[in-house]
Amino acid sequence: MDPLIELDAITNYIQPFLPVETAIELLNLPEEPYSGMLVLRFLGEEPRMINSWSSEHIRQWQVIYFHDHIGNVVGVSSQLAKQLIHGITIPYMDADRNMWFTRVRAYSVGQPQETESGKRFTLSVLETKTGSVRTSQQYALMQEYIMNLGG
Repeated sequence: MDPLIELDAITNYIQPFLPVETAIELLNLPEEPYSGMLVLRFLGEEPRMINSWSSEHIRQWQVIYFHDHIGNVVGVSSQLAKQLIHGITIPYMDADRNMWFTRVRAYSVGQPQETESGKRFTLSVLETKTGSVRTSQQYALMQEYIMNLGG
C-alpha cells in the first residue's frame, strides 16, 4: 500500500472532472502558485491492524486549487466535492499487479481565500482508507502420512 501509488490513483480518478487547462502538482507546493493549478499533498497516515490477517491505512491528503477568479475556485472545488462524495471507491494496481481499493472516507472543502499575489484558492482535506489482507504461503496438499513407531 504505497502512498505514492495511491496518490497516482487519486490523481487519475479526479483528472477527468477538472477543467482541461488544470495542471496537477504532486506532493510539493510550488513557490509561486499559478492560475489553474491543483496541488495534492500528503499530510499523514495512520496504519491500523484490524486482526491478525488484515490491516488498513487511513491517509489524509491536502487538496489546494488556485485560480485568478473566485468563481472558478468555488466551481472546481464544488465539482471535486461531488466526485469525492463519502464512500466512493477508487481501484488501482500496485507494482506487483495486486489489486487495491481506496475508499474515500471524507472530503472537506475549505473557505475560498486569497494569496498575497492575488490568486484565489481553496484548501481542502481528503481522507482515504486502504485495506490489505496479509497473504500466507500456500503449501501442496499432504497426500500421505508415514509414522515410524519402532525404536
